[in-house]
Amino acid sequence: MPNRLWLPIVEPTTKREMLLYIPGADSMDVGQLKAIIEAEKEKTLAQLKAKGPKPVATMSRADVRGALSEFIRWRNERRERGV
Repeated sequence: MPNRLWLPIVEPTTKREMLLYIPGADSMDVGQLKAIIEAEKEKTLAQLKAKGPKPVATMSRADVRGALSEFIRWRNERRERGV
């Protein structure tokens, strides 16, 4: 049995995620471990919430169309060369 505990914590509003690491978890009693997990979970959720939502990169339809046509042109040129 491992002597450490990894818990994934996800902040529900911002969708950010962090792993909580608790060393020596196998040698702790259940009450002590639950208290540590709750305290660390609250602290971690506060940190994740302070970071704000994950940035989302979006492309306009014109950008997507241009990228796809460029890819198709490149793919067709490769096929014509037999590569």
